[in-house]
Amino acid sequence: MVVGQLIQTRLALLLVVLLFISIEPVFSGPSYKAESALFNGKTTKLPPGKAWSLRQKSLILGEFDVFFNGSGLRASCKRSGITFIARPPLWNPIGFSLLSGNIWRPKLANFAPVNDMCKSLPMLGLPNIWLIPVEHVGRKEDSGFTCENFSTTKAWSKDQLKQYSQGLVQKTSPYAAEYQATNVNLPAPACRILEQIYGVPSCSLLPIHFTYKKMTHNTNIALETTSCQIVTPPKNWLDLPVNLKAVKTFNELNMDKGAQAGAEDLFGH
Repeated sequence: MVVGQLIQTRLALLLVVLLFISIEPVFSGPSYKAESALFNGKTTKLPPGKAWSLRQKSLILGEFDVFFNGSGLRASCKRSGITFIARPPLWNPIGFSLLSGNIWRPKLANFAPVNDMCKSLPMLGLPNIWLIPVEHVGRKEDSGFTCENFSTTKAWSKDQLKQYSQGLVQKTSPYAAEYQATNVNLPAPACRILEQIYGVPSCSLLPIHFTYKKMTHNTNIALETTSCQIVTPPKNWLDLPVNLKAVKTFNELNMDKGAQAGAEDLFGH
């Protein structure tokens, strides 16, 4: 009986991942200071009342619309309907879903939705990409920004390829990666929130682009920024909805009615 319940629990978690994960095509690609960045070749500072607006595609959770400035951060996932909001001075993120009617209020130190989601990635033959080690190697232009560039070392890549030749890792495992992130003077806690959402290397910078190469030598896009501009943020963009049910974990937040219905189809009511 215990074994059967354990199997059902794992299958239910896997169902949640399958419902929300976005598998991109494989290619062979107090107040803080005003935010500024080297954008489109010139230093850019946010005017009063404005915010950076980014559209980003994540391998793990799909497409996000992101707004941020010194007043706060809002990241909304189109596929799952989940939105994360954080505000100074503590920057404790709050996640909510109008689809499930749930709200999650973790402390920043405990905020790690990518960890919860990625526990099931090996079951799907996908790597835990946020564990790929990278080192700073210089700067690189990406999405209009002058970014800090990070890459895996030759020694690490050589070791991964050796393990693959010995049958110790799968062909879907990474052997090399490159990551671009930029400094827009966004407070480090807000950057860490986005890093944990996307599953990218932790460097307390704004995530822009992350790619990795599998043992088959194909390149996968783990994160890409498809648009970036300075805009007037939506009215009440940092407000929270009311009358939502409090949950204790990200997976509970993620379990919307569609996922619950799927679990019921598998296991009965």
